[in-house]
Amino acid sequence: MRASALRAVGAAACASCAIAAQACEDIADVSDFRIQQTATTAPYHGPCNACPASAASLRHPPCPPTGDDAADDGEVYVYVLRKMYLGLPGVPADLLDPADYDQGIGYDLDCSSREPHGLPVLCAPINPSGAKVPWQPYPRGIDNSLSQRVFGYLEKLAAQTMGSSYQPLDVGISNDWNAGKASILMVVYNWNGTPNDSKVSYRVTSSLGTVHGVAPKWKGEDEWISGIARPDPNLGKFEIPDTDFATDDAYVSNGVLFVDMSFLDPANAYIVNNGASLEVSMHDMTFTGKISKTEVTRWNVSALWSLNDFKNAKSDIANWLSGCNSFVSGFLCQTLPSLADEAADMPLDRTAPRTRSCDAISLSWAADAYRAHIGAYESVSAAAGCPITCQ
Repeated sequence: MRASALRAVGAAACASCAIAAQACEDIADVSDFRIQQTATTAPYHGPCNACPASAASLRHPPCPPTGDDAADDGEVYVYVLRKMYLGLPGVPADLLDPADYDQGIGYDLDCSSREPHGLPVLCAPINPSGAKVPWQPYPRGIDNSLSQRVFGYLEKLAAQTMGSSYQPLDVGISNDWNAGKASILMVVYNWNGTPNDSKVSYRVTSSLGTVHGVAPKWKGEDEWISGIARPDPNLGKFEIPDTDFATDDAYVSNGVLFVDMSFLDPANAYIVNNGASLEVSMHDMTFTGKISKTEVTRWNVSALWSLNDFKNAKSDIANWLSGCNSFVSGFLCQTLPSLADEAADMPLDRTAPRTRSCDAISLSWAADAYRAHIGAYESVSAAAGCPITCQ
């Protein structure tokens, strides 16, 4: 793969963004939070306890706090992504080894560690032999097939081709964010500003970059362009965008923000790379991150990408990944469908028979975000497209 291909594949990792923590000091990571319930509160049911407790320590997000909350502080907190983590191993030789992936990224989505062979447990794999990427158990049950079976494969090709000039995908994406190019912004409000708040409001949108196209200073004063056309007219606050990616039922537990957006089914969003616009559809989407008034670290995104949606959009995906580079798009047009078939590891319908073929790809990635401001609004759907069409 050429040098331009690596940048294209690097952009690929950000595809899961648009639809885009560490734990307390006494536990290993965010998903090890204990389920917090008392005898006087109704049991909470959600992603944090959808799977039964397991001796294998399968990872789950935190449950909401209990007890009285402090009053909301009235502030609107805007954060912009600065550094990305795909969970990929830093050594190219380990890129297809799940045991070397960052175990702090992703969650257990099927209540299983997939022992002993790594095959999906809620559906039948389309290619059980794993011609390009062998099936292997995820450490601690983490389900992140898009990184391990798609991005890992593409990055390994790039590493083998480029040698010493190889650059990890998430490093390239982070460099673009630090140059003030298109990123993701999140907005938190109706929060009391403390480590525990059982009900906060949350919104997330794409960003077209900084208002003046300059590199951000990351001191809380940078102004970014929201990829939504306007602020919410019903709230009367400039920095709260009018987006469907919004909920008033997020919460902060022991310093960790958790947002369940599975009610968006699917969650559709636009993202842009070098003028190429891509609409991405996600299911069962959640966000988790260690939050303070100045930053959100290890902001985890977890979701499912429909296999049919992925394959039907292969031209747009190839153009978006390549940034309208016809050479790279041609390579991806040929490679993406088979990679997607091999990566499908989850069912969209959890009640379907387990003998039915998998029809979704699990995905997760993480990022660190820092305080900033929304300085302008411009619809990301207005971006130009590419003339390239997969045959």
